[in-house]
Amino acid sequence: MYQAIAGTSMSAPHVAGSAALLFALHPGWTPGQVKSALETTAKTSVTKQDRVTPADPFDTGGGRIDLTKAGDPGLTFDETAANFTASAADPLNRIDLNLPSVNAPTMPGMITAKRTVTNVTNRTLVFTASGTTVAGANITVLPPLLTVAPGKSAKLTVVITAPELPDGQYFGQVNLRQVGGDRRLHLPVAFFRQEGAIPVEQTCAPSTIARNTGESTCTVTVNNSTLQDAEVTAVSTLNSRLRLNGVTGATQVGSQIATARTALAARQPDRPGIAPGTGPSPYLPLDAFGVTPTPIGDEQALNFTVPAFTFAGKTYTRIGVVSNGYAVAGGTTGSADIEVTPQTLPDPARPNGVLAPYWTDLDGTGAPGVLATILTDGTSDWLVVEWRLNVFGTTDLKVFQQWIGLNGTEDITYTYDPANLPGEPPPGTA
Repeated sequence: MYQAIAGTSMSAPHVAGSAALLFALHPGWTPGQVKSALETTAKTSVTKQDRVTPADPFDTGGGRIDLTKAGDPGLTFDETAANFTASAADPLNRIDLNLPSVNAPTMPGMITAKRTVTNVTNRTLVFTASGTTVAGANITVLPPLLTVAPGKSAKLTVVITAPELPDGQYFGQVNLRQVGGDRRLHLPVAFFRQEGAIPVEQTCAPSTIARNTGESTCTVTVNNSTLQDAEVTAVSTLNSRLRLNGVTGATQVGSQIATARTALAARQPDRPGIAPGTGPSPYLPLDAFGVTPTPIGDEQALNFTVPAFTFAGKTYTRIGVVSNGYAVAGGTTGSADIEVTPQTLPDPARPNGVLAPYWTDLDGTGAPGVLATILTDGTSDWLVVEWRLNVFGTTDLKVFQQWIGLNGTEDITYTYDPANLPGEPPPGTA
């Protein structure tokens, strides 16, 4: 059930009817312009369902439709279907969709949104542009004064700053006021204050300075640790009691602001370094430590929960041991992780996170199987996995181990039984 007096059951027909009236009044407008006119002219002084309690921003949205104003907004916003489609794969620049609102789901301290307004009247219009928001944040609209000729467009930049606010959801509004007229437009603004994927850090030395005589040097550092190229803007703002004497590698704006914009290349994916060397131990048969084999068949895998280990920059507490001579960091999840033919690495296809001492077609049928345990020298610990399997279709036993360090660093060694070295796989075997 639903209430017939509230919610979309009532708002949808009201909005649809209002839009139909605007289309009748302005047959050449796009759906985006109709939405813009309805939203930017709506009443924002609304209440909750009790008609007494002031509505919160989630209740208000763009406001309550006012058809006495919507038919003549003066300025409208519009966006193309192509840009909407492209934004599905471009979340970083989605904030610049030319909508009659601004939403920044991640606002690390400063963010900008671009908008374009179009004059839908037959006379030149002049508007002031400003912003309001909560204490501790600021919304600035540039330019602060717009002059738009009939049928022409003008660009706006909305700058949201909140360097000191705690993380959380905040709201504000962009206000457009006609000079010499009574048109009043607004764009609702929402932003969630939180660190972005690319953090901006600032350190100052010394951290405190004496009044009138002191001086400090601040260094701003930006590091792109993501896997995508990014364009980053860093802004450092002094309070009104400090003066900026100079900048290096940035642009000084007035006496309180330094800013820099740069493109940062993505980091390369983590990859292990591989080299011959000396492991923690020569081959030690695990049954000598009382470890009994776990049976495994052909094209099968065993998953073990293990102490935390590091591989390729990630930490795992699970490992999958595959009958074909390799392990999967994080464990196997299905048949796609069991493969006879070795991959040409790197390969995005599963299995991923592969540790392969001897990747070929092996079979545990009629062989001892897999042994696994933790060994220590009193200082360091290792997870040791041992395969004792036959080459498929033969009784040619292959015995080898992998030693995985459990000491917080990436430390993985392959060790082979001198009496059962893998050697070349049989003809026709990968």
